[in-house]
Amino acid sequence: MKYAIDDTRQRTHCTELSKTGKGFLSTRAIGTGVLGWIGLSFLFLVFSVFLFSCEGRAESPIASAGTIAIYGDMDGGGPSFILHRWEKDAWGFLEWPERKVYCLIEATAIGKDVYKGRVLAGIPPSAPRLATRGSALSLRLAGRGSVLDLEFAGEAVASLSMERTESAGRTLPGLWGYRAGPGERYSAALMVDPGRAAGGIWDRWLRRGASPREYASRLFSQAEARGRGERLGERQTLVSLEKGYVSILGTRMRELGSAHERSTVAMTASAQGEEAGSGALKPLRAEDVFVEGWEKAVAPLLREEALRIFGLVPDETAERADAEGGTGSSAGAASPSLRELGFFDEELRPSSAFFACRSGAGFHYNTYELGPAALGEILLVLPWNRLAPFLRDPCPSAGAEAR
Repeated sequence: MKYAIDDTRQRTHCTELSKTGKGFLSTRAIGTGVLGWIGLSFLFLVFSVFLFSCEGRAESPIASAGTIAIYGDMDGGGPSFILHRWEKDAWGFLEWPERKVYCLIEATAIGKDVYKGRVLAGIPPSAPRLATRGSALSLRLAGRGSVLDLEFAGEAVASLSMERTESAGRTLPGLWGYRAGPGERYSAALMVDPGRAAGGIWDRWLRRGASPREYASRLFSQAEARGRGERLGERQTLVSLEKGYVSILGTRMRELGSAHERSTVAMTASAQGEEAGSGALKPLRAEDVFVEGWEKAVAPLLREEALRIFGLVPDETAERADAEGGTGSSAGAASPSLRELGFFDEELRPSSAFFACRSGAGFHYNTYELGPAALGEILLVLPWNRLAPFLRDPCPSAGAEAR
């Protein structure tokens, strides 16, 4: 191969003068160069698609339907349980006003319509009281979901069997779950308007008008911006749906390595319309329910309820206090201590996470609010009859525990 140099224009031109086929501009070289550019272009395309998919996961979450169902007695008395199911998860709120039982539970499917789980907070129908948090339970559905059986482990195993019921005056919301992608670490189980109608009362109340998909997209985008390695989930729990009001708990769960964090807020609204869930919902705060100075007045009742669910005040004492409208402490008797259980203080203040239910006024405390992590979440519900002196107006369920 020889080269011809143009000194005048100071450019070097490479010219193939031989016919060996090994020149710079030979057919073989041209083919190799084209294939190289095609390969690089393909890799660039694959990389671009990957980046786009990563960025688009939060913008286009994958949706799947869940279910919400109410179980209890057909006449509305006795125990009741609002069951939420999405994918392999099941959770809900159980209450039995006559027995002073209330608790939040969660479970995971181990077979078709069979779940194993635990009590998150509250007091289950089984003893011992000292092991309420984390108590094991099993949940089984039969008759195509028409019958629910709950079994709680403890010193005395308690079993409940309830039928699926749809009482008059209650229109259940729908439940839809969202993930950032198959197997991704971001998920959200959100309540939606029946029929997934956009801009309905649930969108207006829970998401300020945003659709569940829009809300999930923003949630996942915020999580992605915080960096890799974090798992994030949000879950809503319908606690009560009565003619006069509706109450919901919203829980956000974060996991980073071995660290786990749960944060729950409560939302209650008065129903203004034909029935709860179909008319307008007006946010209802504790200050709207109780008279001025109620916080100080109910503090002793919260302390006594905490002692009861941890087994330091017998149920008989609490029942006598309910009948007398006072506290269960006996004059001259040594007062049990919350600090012995690990609480930070002896006096309990009402939580900002207030909600209403058949059993009474509920107050949810997140981990570390009242004590160390070992105490976990605390759920306290005060019966309506004991709160009567502090209510602005009679509560719609004031007589529920006497039914």
